[in-house]
Amino acid sequence: MINELDKRTLELFKMLGNITRYEIIKILYKGECNVGKLEELTGKKMTTVSKHLRLLKELDIVSFKTIENHVFYSLKKKEIVNLISDANEIMKRNKV
Repeated sequence: MINELDKRTLELFKMLGNITRYEIIKILYKGECNVGKLEELTGKKMTTVSKHLRLLKELDIVSFKTIENHVFYSLKKKEIVNLISDANEIMKRNKV
Protein backbone atom coordinates (compact mmCIF):
# COMPACT_ATOMS: atom_id res chain seq x y z
CA MET A 1 0.00 0.00 0.00
CA ILE A 2 1.36 3.40 -0.97
CA ASN A 3 1.15 6.24 1.56
CA GLU A 4 0.56 9.96 0.98
CA LEU A 5 4.26 10.87 1.16
CA ASP A 6 5.10 8.22 -1.45
CA LYS A 7 2.36 9.63 -3.70
CA ARG A 8 3.81 13.14 -3.40
CA THR A 9 7.30 11.81 -4.09
CA LEU A 10 6.06 10.09 -7.23
CA GLU A 11 4.40 13.34 -8.30
CA LEU A 12 7.75 15.10 -7.85
CA PHE A 13 9.51 12.61 -10.12
CA LYS A 14 6.68 12.93 -12.62
CA MET A 15 7.17 16.72 -12.59
CA LEU A 16 10.89 16.32 -13.26
CA GLY A 17 10.12 13.98 -16.17
CA ASN A 18 8.95 16.90 -18.30
CA ILE A 19 11.68 18.84 -20.09
CA THR A 20 9.95 22.22 -19.81
CA ARG A 21 9.46 21.90 -16.04
CA TYR A 22 13.02 20.60 -15.71
CA GLU A 23 14.32 23.66 -17.59
CA ILE A 24 12.18 26.03 -15.51
CA ILE A 25 13.55 24.54 -12.28
CA LYS A 26 17.13 24.91 -13.46
CA ILE A 27 16.52 28.51 -14.56
CA LEU A 28 14.80 29.47 -11.31
CA TYR A 29 17.67 27.98 -9.33
CA LYS A 30 19.80 30.82 -10.70
CA GLY A 31 17.28 33.46 -9.60
CA GLU A 32 13.74 34.70 -9.88
CA CYS A 33 12.14 35.34 -13.26
CA ASN A 34 8.88 36.51 -14.70
CA VAL A 35 6.95 34.49 -17.27
CA GLY A 36 8.29 36.61 -20.16
CA LYS A 37 11.89 35.87 -19.23
CA LEU A 38 11.11 32.16 -18.76
CA GLU A 39 9.42 32.19 -22.16
CA GLU A 40 12.56 33.69 -23.68
CA LEU A 41 14.97 31.29 -21.91
CA THR A 42 12.99 28.11 -22.60
CA GLY A 43 11.83 28.99 -26.10
CA LYS A 44 8.28 27.99 -25.11
CA LYS A 45 5.10 30.02 -25.49
CA MET A 46 3.86 32.03 -22.52
CA THR A 47 0.78 29.82 -22.14
CA THR A 48 2.97 26.72 -21.97
CA VAL A 49 5.31 28.27 -19.40
CA SER A 50 2.35 29.45 -17.31
CA LYS A 51 0.80 25.97 -17.37
CA HIS A 52 4.01 24.38 -16.12
CA LEU A 53 4.49 27.04 -13.45
CA ARG A 54 0.97 26.32 -12.19
CA LEU A 55 1.81 22.62 -11.87
CA LEU A 56 5.07 23.41 -10.07
CA LYS A 57 3.18 25.74 -7.70
CA GLU A 58 0.68 22.97 -6.93
CA LEU A 59 3.56 20.79 -5.73
CA ASP A 60 4.94 23.72 -3.74
CA ILE A 61 8.18 23.70 -5.75
CA VAL A 62 7.96 27.32 -6.89
CA SER A 63 6.59 30.43 -5.26
CA PHE A 64 5.74 33.83 -6.66
CA LYS A 65 5.49 37.44 -5.67
CA THR A 66 3.78 40.33 -7.36
CA ILE A 67 5.49 43.69 -7.74
CA GLU A 68 3.21 46.29 -9.28
CA ASN A 69 1.76 44.43 -12.31
CA HIS A 70 4.61 41.92 -12.62
CA VAL A 71 4.70 38.40 -11.20
CA PHE A 72 8.10 36.96 -10.35
CA TYR A 73 8.65 33.26 -9.77
CA SER A 74 11.35 31.68 -7.65
CA LEU A 75 12.39 28.19 -6.67
CA LYS A 76 10.89 27.52 -3.25
CA LYS A 77 12.56 24.16 -2.65
CA LYS A 78 16.14 24.64 -3.75
CA GLU A 79 16.99 21.13 -2.51
CA ILE A 80 15.38 19.86 -5.70
CA VAL A 81 18.55 20.88 -7.54
CA ASN A 82 20.50 18.50 -5.27
CA LEU A 83 18.12 15.74 -6.36
CA ILE A 84 18.80 16.58 -10.01
CA SER A 85 22.55 16.66 -9.35
CA ASP A 86 22.42 13.30 -7.57
CA ALA A 87 20.46 11.81 -10.48
CA ASN A 88 23.08 13.15 -12.91
CA GLU A 89 25.81 11.48 -10.86
CA ILE A 90 23.93 8.18 -10.84
CA MET A 91 23.52 8.33 -14.62
CA LYS A 92 27.22 9.13 -15.13
CA ARG A 93 28.27 6.12 -13.06
CA ASN A 94 25.92 3.77 -14.89
CA LYS A 95 26.94 4.89 -18.37
CA VAL A 96 28.20 1.96 -20.38
